[in-house]
Amino acid sequence: MHSPDQERLADDDSAHASWMRLYALAGVCALLIFLVALVDIVTMVFEGESIAPGKMGAIGWFALLQHNRYLGLRNLGVLNIVNTILEIPLFLALYHAHRRADRAFALLAVILLAVETSVYISRNAVFSIHTLSIQYEAATTETEKAALRTAGQALLGLGEDLTPGMFMGFFLTELAGLVMSVVMLRGRVFGRWAAWIGLLGFGCLLGFNVFAAFVPAIYSAALIAGTVGGLAAMAWYILVARRQFQLRVA
Repeated sequence: MHSPDQERLADDDSAHASWMRLYALAGVCALLIFLVALVDIVTMVFEGESIAPGKMGAIGWFALLQHNRYLGLRNLGVLNIVNTILEIPLFLALYHAHRRADRAFALLAVILLAVETSVYISRNAVFSIHTLSIQYEAATTETEKAALRTAGQALLGLGEDLTPGMFMGFFLTELAGLVMSVVMLRGRVFGRWAAWIGLLGFGCLLGFNVFAAFVPAIYSAALIAGTVGGLAAMAWYILVARRQFQLRVA
């Protein structure tokens, strides 16, 4: 029969082992986010001309999805959905790593990300627009096509990436990243370089999303900030992944 102290130690060891596995999972997720971002960049390079958000309309999206399904899904945010899901275990592991340094703000970052995940995934129109594009292609009457165009336009107003309807999803993501980077700067568990790169990356991405959503006339110029932010964020994920694997075996 085990004493209460022995049972408590066994529970502590089990909890520690569980968190160590989460660190490993978080490192893998950070690397996957980096790879998804790399695929996004390669797609953008080969895509060529960039169209400002909100300019295509339902017919344009239907045509793109019928002509190049992957590009249409990518432009509507399917890769962002993947990254949003991957960030959940990553931010949870970052919270645990900083629980002694700055528990309150590390938890705030996790809560912001959780709210963002709910907002972004529930509002994103990618799969609904894809379904409507299939129905539009199969429609045989102008009445059916008109109804599908109207439905598609309504969905785009609520859930097209980089438009006012989706701003809060992106805003909460970048705000969570900024808060966690500040926590990292204070806690020094991940090093000052990682913290500063995170602040640069998420700050530039936040500025880009503000201009993309509300000042689309300068979208091409705002892409400069978006590119800087995206590259810095990719470096941040690599640094975070490296440190997570180190913590896993520490």
